[in-house]
Amino acid sequence: HIDIGDTACNFILLDQNGSTWELYDHTGDVIVLDFSAYWCYPCQLAAAGTQPLQDEYAADGVQIVTILIDGATSGLAPTEHEIDSWVINHNITTAPVLQGSRDKMLDSQAGDIAEPGVTGYLLNAYPTYIYIGRDMKFYAGHVGYSEEFMRQKIQEGL
Repeated sequence: HIDIGDTACNFILLDQNGSTWELYDHTGDVIVLDFSAYWCYPCQLAAAGTQPLQDEYAADGVQIVTILIDGATSGLAPTEHEIDSWVINHNITTAPVLQGSRDKMLDSQAGDIAEPGVTGYLLNAYPTYIYIGRDMKFYAGHVGYSEEFMRQKIQEGL
């Protein structure tokens, strides 16, 4: 469970190059986390905008980071082949694409309003975007892709 103003917890995942990508290594950057699934058609459409946004805002210290939660089959972690395919199909060259999973990233104790889960991100749909400021605090989030809205939220973090 996260709220605006909460500090992001660190995590380490493998990127498309097989290297570790650690959130806290990017303290001082504006970070856009894109939680997507390989099987998700809206995620596939949104992925086409990842590299252009990364290119546009890289000099401002912005990182657009895709975390694939599911592979081609809902509930199963993405394979290295699926990560590679995502990168190639969407012409991603410098934006990190991380190999996540439901076990690693999602709140397995979703609970309810009286007792919310606290072990990870609570996602209701894909893609879900979460914005982290230079101070590692959450400042915005939304479900679904809108390039215009993303630009607005990125600008808020600069």
